[in-house]
Amino acid sequence: MYKTLVALLFLASCGIKPNSPPVTGKTCETEANCARGQFCALLPGGNMCKDRCDNHSECGTDFKCEAGQCKACEVIGCGEFGDGGTGGEMGTGAAGCKSGVGRVVSATMHACPGTFNGNNEAAKLCASGWSWCTSNIAGADCENNLPRTEFYVANAPQGQNQPAPWQNSGMCAWNGIQRDNSLRGVPGCGNGIAILEGIPTVTPCGGFSQTARCWEMSAVEQSGPFTCPYLQGTNADMQEIRNTEPVRFGVLCCRN
Repeated sequence: MYKTLVALLFLASCGIKPNSPPVTGKTCETEANCARGQFCALLPGGNMCKDRCDNHSECGTDFKCEAGQCKACEVIGCGEFGDGGTGGEMGTGAAGCKSGVGRVVSATMHACPGTFNGNNEAAKLCASGWSWCTSNIAGADCENNLPRTEFYVANAPQGQNQPAPWQNSGMCAWNGIQRDNSLRGVPGCGNGIAILEGIPTVTPCGGFSQTARCWEMSAVEQSGPFTCPYLQGTNADMQEIRNTEPVRFGVLCCRN
């Protein structure tokens, strides 16, 4: 009886009610402040109890979010590390991003979020010594180390002068692509856009796994962040692409 009373007093001091249902959103300092099965997520607005993690940064240093659970890197391995944290974690260690904030996809490729409105602003998200990627130099890490809710584009135009659907006979260029009755796309990594094309329908240019379709992004998914203005009908139009989402979308930057 005495031990039970002590246990109840301890739980009460931690703000935990025995047999209480999990309450996501409760503030916490450590996991002891959360209900059984929850963890204390590290969030920008303050630590909160959660049932499942959504990204690596919530788990803290040396842990990775895998299948909704925070797991120790020494057990599962976490891939590429940067000053900002564990492989793919959004942090301030992305030296390839001009702002310093981004995701470390690999040692030579960083994903840099930010808006751009033509005038080659997309390329300007990359830091000095880094350039807007034209090919996938990170291989599978370009997908594996990025959340499925985000998308980062490369400077790798893709198009074809024929009606839909996309075909593998398309060009890795926008030069000569007609304004009407044509398809244009921008390859990249992530899965945050509904209008994507990939193998086996089409092989994205630059060694990437997916291509964001320009026309559908502006005409079908009108609330989407990306647009690809048709101005000259050449690769120079890549300098005029636009993005209005500052956090989950951006460009891929590669070390020179």
